Amino acid sequence: DDAAWALGEFSVEYLKRLSPHWRVNLAIEGGETGAPDEWDLVSGVQWRVSEHVDLRFDNAIGIMPKATDWAPQIGVLVRIPH
Repeated sequence: DDAAWALGEFSVEYLKRLSPHWRVNLAIEGGETGAPDEWDLVSGVQWRVSEHVDLRFDNAIGIMPKATDWAPQIGVLVRIPH
């Protein structure tokens, strides 16, 4: 069907800075496979370890039938100065 849109994965996110070192985030994300029933609610915190490194701890909970029930995530964000 040529009328169907294929947007791919996307999300709507909110990020709030609590202090120079701590931030919290909340997001609704999905659509990775194009299916309208794979959406997650993601919450998490970010801790700025140094000027260029953040640690991120997220928790994703599936809110639609085909989404993963629970997916904890840990990540490192590195900013490279230019």
